[in-house]
Amino acid sequence: MRMRQKYISRIWTLTILLRIGPCAGTLSVPGLDDIEYVSLGDINLGVLAYMHYPGDDNWCSSVPLGSMAAVAEMIHFTFLQINARDDLLPNISLGFVMKDDCLSDLKSLARATQLVSTPDTCGPGGTSTTQERRVVGLIGPGTSRQCVMVASFAGLFQLPVLAMKATSDELRDKTRFEYFMRLVPPDFYQTRAIVDVLRHFGWRYVSLVYSEGSYGENAAKQIENGIRHTDICIAFSHRISSQADDDEFTDLAAGLINNRNAHVVVTFILYSAQFRVLMQKLHGAGGADSFLFVGGDSMGAKLREHRHHGSLHITYASYSVPGALEFIKSQPCYGSANPWAAAWCDHNFACYRHDIYCPDDMTFGYNDTQDFRDIWYSADWGDAVYVYAHALHDLISSRCPLAFADKGVLRDCITGPLLLGYMKNVTFLGNIGHIEFTEHGDRKGEYVIAQIQVPVNGQPTSVNVGRWSMLTDSLTIDEDKLTWKAPKEDWGLWNNTDEVPESVCSKPCKAREYPQRLELPCCWECRKCRENERLLENHTGCETCDPFTWPDDVVVTRCVELEPVYLQPLSAVGLTLLCLTSTVLVFSAVTSAIIIKHSKRKLIKACSRDLSLVILFGTLTACLVSFVFVLRPAASVCVVRSFGFHLAISLIYAPLAVKSVRIYRIFDAGRKGNTRPALTSNKIQMIFTLAILAVQVCFSTFCCFSKDFAGTPHIKLN
Repeated sequence: MRMRQKYISRIWTLTILLRIGPCAGTLSVPGLDDIEYVSLGDINLGVLAYMHYPGDDNWCSSVPLGSMAAVAEMIHFTFLQINARDDLLPNISLGFVMKDDCLSDLKSLARATQLVSTPDTCGPGGTSTTQERRVVGLIGPGTSRQCVMVASFAGLFQLPVLAMKATSDELRDKTRFEYFMRLVPPDFYQTRAIVDVLRHFGWRYVSLVYSEGSYGENAAKQIENGIRHTDICIAFSHRISSQADDDEFTDLAAGLINNRNAHVVVTFILYSAQFRVLMQKLHGAGGADSFLFVGGDSMGAKLREHRHHGSLHITYASYSVPGALEFIKSQPCYGSANPWAAAWCDHNFACYRHDIYCPDDMTFGYNDTQDFRDIWYSADWGDAVYVYAHALHDLISSRCPLAFADKGVLRDCITGPLLLGYMKNVTFLGNIGHIEFTEHGDRKGEYVIAQIQVPVNGQPTSVNVGRWSMLTDSLTIDEDKLTWKAPKEDWGLWNNTDEVPESVCSKPCKAREYPQRLELPCCWECRKCRENERLLENHTGCETCDPFTWPDDVVVTRCVELEPVYLQPLSAVGLTLLCLTSTVLVFSAVTSAIIIKHSKRKLIKACSRDLSLVILFGTLTACLVSFVFVLRPAASVCVVRSFGFHLAISLIYAPLAVKSVRIYRIFDAGRKGNTRPALTSNKIQMIFTLAILAVQVCFSTFCCFSKDFAGTPHIKLN
């Protein structure tokens, strides 16, 4: 809010100053030169372009900016093309007044004051101008921060402003920027495209670095809003101040390195100098090659400059302008109407730097060292001229068709509100694709997803690897065009050039593990279930399996019944058991036969013959039941096992107990006297034994056929 008030205060101050003096525009700003590229016509447009880097004094440096002098000639070429056409503004010439804003928001505003026209317009130096210099609209400036100031100011005079690269969402506010339009979709859509790219490659843990100002701050805010309902989270975020010093960049590099799991860095850095210092700090810390940058539309040239292979950036479709390259190369360096041509040629061809003589007839195409490939990223400047041309043609055709013959009626025919309405309805196929605008003045279109690729011993290029459509809200990636790099091993970013790099806080948990969430939603610790526990359906914990079930190895969220494990007759233990059981069975049978054969002998009678036979019968029963233990479990087999085992034990120990009690009673009675104790006959002893066996049989029968006896669980058998 304070920044907005500051801008409005500056704008109104300049507006008041413009109204002071014998004519509007008599404003003298220290350090503001009158250099301009002028080619006047019947209708003129103002162009705010950046020909130099910003200087220390917030004005201009002496270093030419890239190929912008050549871009100025491409803009001139577009005006010549339009004026040569008979179907577009016939008999009406379109001219321009181009000024250098040096990528400075303050200088852009100052330049706009020189271009805005009123009935008492002043030209350079405060001299009154003719109607020929009146501009009906502005093209540029280049950045969102500049446009915030220029569009606010121009709107006071109902002057349309058409920008090429200003994507800030702040400029969508039509209460402040009613006359602003742009040839790109706003950051709102650009950030949605970036979020879709992050989700496509599974980058759920990223850092965010952005420049101070409406472009960077609004883009960062949109990224934060866009990932709010996704599984993506921000590990580290930093805003680079406009007056950032060396210590701030050192802290920024340290913050990125300390969050090294966030290998992907989303960047909205406006100025090349800021990104250059950041890369120097990362190189100094040994971490520059271990990050992958995903940037907005401003990052393409910066990433190419630093040869950052594999990084991605959002860009726009651009194509060569037919005939423009030949025209640019033919333009003279000296004696040209382009005031920046000479300085650009001297710097580009190093004429004066090494005292090399530059011929007077030298042109932009002096040698092959300049390939002008950067100008195709600026093809939208030409499309901006065509937007005005089509809108003016439609306006004149419908409102004042006589102006094609009588140019004197143009002044009263063309007004800012009318021109703005026709510009929003323009539709044509331009250098950057189909041109059409929304009701807010934003171009409808799509983004190109480009990847920086650096061939061995080659020049870095931006390769188009995908598209994001604003109309369908969908992302398309051509996986075959992607290439990745392999960084230092100690960072462990990815293993080879065929694998997509990882940028995650925590890797997915393994089978039978569940995540324990930490502070950030994309960070967690993996906790393992116990051996007898299954994973819950929502993967938030574990649950113990029911008795006789076990966690499934395939579907870890369910328990399966255990397969019966039983003693096999041919196993080592099974064979041993059968052999021992058979031996005991034979000995028991032989012993029983001997007792029966000699049953009348006194020795056998004295050892309780009947009870001994019952014990031997129990032994034989135990041997026979042992054979059942090597059979496959079944309901009947389990009944025989349980019933037979307990019966055999009872047949052995019941008569043994009765026999022991009988002997004790006989010896105890003999110690007291000669009276034989009662109930000691063989018949009575057998009755006692049978009674005990009857209790055991009843109890075993109840256990075998009762499903819920004593709460004992039962396994279901087929």
